[in-house]
Amino acid sequence: MSGFTLYYWTACTKFWGRGTGAVLALEHAGKVKDKDYFIKDRDEVVDSTHGFAVPMVTFPNGATVAQAPAIMMILGEELGLDGKTSAEKMKTKQNILDVEDVFAEASGGKWEKPERKEKWMKYLESKLEGKKFFGGEEPSVVDFHSIFAFCWLEAKGFTFAEAPKLTQWWADVKQVPAVHKMLNSGVSVLP
Repeated sequence: MSGFTLYYWTACTKFWGRGTGAVLALEHAGKVKDKDYFIKDRDEVVDSTHGFAVPMVTFPNGATVAQAPAIMMILGEELGLDGKTSAEKMKTKQNILDVEDVFAEASGGKWEKPERKEKWMKYLESKLEGKKFFGGEEPSVVDFHSIFAFCWLEAKGFTFAEAPKLTQWWADVKQVPAVHKMLNSGVSVLP
């Protein structure tokens, strides 16, 4: 079997979880499930020297990588979804890690302090200045990586009314064909 292989809980049959971004990036890049990429249960990981926590992706060159941010950075490079210039590629990596921080802080209770959430909203608004998506006019791995975090935020009752650019981004990104397909697949993004 060649192509990309994602390993995740229940092979993403019950929820997409932290596998969301990888699947979205592959789908957006035109990769076809069960032809160009495969999803297997975490218990099917062949070589556990890459870690024990999923998601993990085995890439076409045989290398296996764990940790969602690292996976997304590599998929961005492999699929051309991380910008065109060196500066854009650097910003993509930073933005992926910013999304990780947003999720970690919000899920860790730091957003219970309104001023902390407000700082993040202003920062994310600045990232969208003059852009439809985090990377520009086309979605990037940052946008796909963000779906899990923003679905979680929304489920926990966080709103973005004070952030009009972020609110518009959320509406726009949900209309990207791969995202729309996933959100309407009958499989929840969240566990």
